[in-house]
Amino acid sequence: MPPLGKLTHSFAVLGYAAAAAGGAAVLIGTVPGVDPTAAAALALAAFATCGLAHQALTRARRTADLAADLRALRRGHAELREEVGNARRELGALLEALEAAGGTRGIRGEPAAVARITGEVRVLKRLVERLFEDSEAAAPEAVYLDAARHPEPAAAAAVAEPVPATAGAAPPRALPDVRHEIDAAAALETVREALRHDRVDVVLQPVVGLPQRKRRYVECFSRVRSADGYTILPEQYIDVAERAGLVAAIDNLLLFRCVQLVRKLQRRHSDTQGSFLNVSLASLHDHGFVEELTAFLQQNRELAAGLIFEVAQAAAREAQPEELRYLARLGRLGCRFSIDRVDDLGEIDPEALQRLRVRFVKADARLLLETAQRDGLDRVRRLKRSLETHGIDLIADRVEDEDTLVELLDLGIDFGQGFLFGEPRLARP
Repeated sequence: MPPLGKLTHSFAVLGYAAAAAGGAAVLIGTVPGVDPTAAAALALAAFATCGLAHQALTRARRTADLAADLRALRRGHAELREEVGNARRELGALLEALEAAGGTRGIRGEPAAVARITGEVRVLKRLVERLFEDSEAAAPEAVYLDAARHPEPAAAAAVAEPVPATAGAAPPRALPDVRHEIDAAAALETVREALRHDRVDVVLQPVVGLPQRKRRYVECFSRVRSADGYTILPEQYIDVAERAGLVAAIDNLLLFRCVQLVRKLQRRHSDTQGSFLNVSLASLHDHGFVEELTAFLQQNRELAAGLIFEVAQAAAREAQPEELRYLARLGRLGCRFSIDRVDDLGEIDPEALQRLRVRFVKADARLLLETAQRDGLDRVRRLKRSLETHGIDLIADRVEDEDTLVELLDLGIDFGQGFLFGEPRLARP
């Protein structure tokens, strides 16, 4: 106990003793027939009671002070971990850029390479700022997602034996087990923690040429990993994450990592012609990041040519003029675009898609086959020929078995994606 605290405690004890003695004297002097011994015992009991009460209050106050100090230490520890995480990401980006430039020797005397590295680190800094911006989330409703009503896509569901990753450890390349039942509040907290502690994983799946089944492209998409190593799917967190302003952070993180992946693929796998990247148009509302990204891609046109941005057909219907302008800017830099999650083949306008620099249309294999059965094989074949006339390739998605593949080949489909050609795998950290 500090000296001042000891002095205060001593004065309090003396005050209690004086009050008890005075009370006993008053009792003896004013109440006839009171036994002095009984009065002294009563005063002693009062003194002991006051002392115990003072001791309890003192301990409660000290406990509260210690708890406040502990909370402050935890906040400081969390802030320090965030700063270390930010520094680690920036250092990783710089090392990746140095590696791509051939080490430190490769950048000496080469202003273009230095500018490229500086631009890449600048993009990452903007991303880190975006990840840790404070955002107020609307109160999420306590809704449980049932796996039977919200099934995982077959391609993404194909995983190895569940092997939950240890928190903080490098994730295995096989996808962790999926936690199918989680309420909205827990999902949002999982997303926040994943962004804070670098547990947003990049998952890759090949897109192959048919009938040879040779890999031509890869698709990159994100998976959020919880502290205990399980994965939650976008349909489990996308709504609450959008309201909390976190979807753009996830998309931007995926985009930055995809840029790194494109560089590696161009250097090591020349047969891979590009990487599909599924992002929401909401990401384009982060104007600062878009400006940094376009500036970076202007200095790295070879990387822009390897990026294929995917936009869902439903989102494309509702695209705002500002979003289309940003897409056009990326297109002028050499990026390509794809329409995926097609739910209406009749809505596809090849000429309009060509004007928007769309080079791919990705449709579910079941939708293509159901359309062929209902309207005839020529219906799908005509659509494919019309798309090709406008420089657009048709890709059959979610191809899961050989029978489906045979029917797709009858339609003349040249590209396919699905578990039959390769299960989703985690990218190497």
